Amino acid sequence: MSGLFGVSALILSIQNNTKIPEQNEVILEIENKELARYSLTTFFASLLTNFLPGLTSSHTALIANKITKVKNQAEYIILANAAGSSATIISFIAFYTISKTRSGAVAAIEYLIKSININLLVLVFSTALITLGISVFIAIKISDKILKNINKINYTKISILIILLIVVIVLIITKFEGLLILLTATSLGILAFKFEIEKINITGCLILPVIIYLI
Repeated sequence: MSGLFGVSALILSIQNNTKIPEQNEVILEIENKELARYSLTTFFASLLTNFLPGLTSSHTALIANKITKVKNQAEYIILANAAGSSATIISFIAFYTISKTRSGAVAAIEYLIKSININLLVLVFSTALITLGISVFIAIKISDKILKNINKINYTKISILIILLIVVIVLIITKFEGLLILLTATSLGILAFKFEIEKINITGCLILPVIIYLI
């Protein structure tokens, strides 16, 4: 996954000499009823994708987008973030009901507690809501400072460092076999960009093997 969506994108950004432009604060103006509609649609789409094998929050955003038909970039930002947030919470419901881990966070918790009951599920939901409230407050407070200084970052150097870090981690954990898979996945990610293919289609490398295995 790091090769398909991470390293490939970083290599392309280095090739294109991507620079972070000066950022301006933008206020998202959206009616409460529209916000509620996007939230509910994304929630129910997330219920579907989190209980089906191989699907991700990207598929959630795609399905919700097709249903609600977002009209501009601001609305899509809201929808995409709602997809990510709901996927994290609903993955715990999937763990509780079908004993399947659909995210790294849930897999880590499964390693610690092995199983989850209704009391732990309520505790997780409560913790998630409290954490969300705190993180939103902190994000609002520090966003101005980040926006003023983020364009000073040398994006090319950061990209190279991240690529090297990923390669080192892959070598440590999976040795040269993992490095071969990383190179192959990176090549596929770059090919998808060159042929102007939506990268969500690459998730077929997850969906098809899972379906074949379950059959």
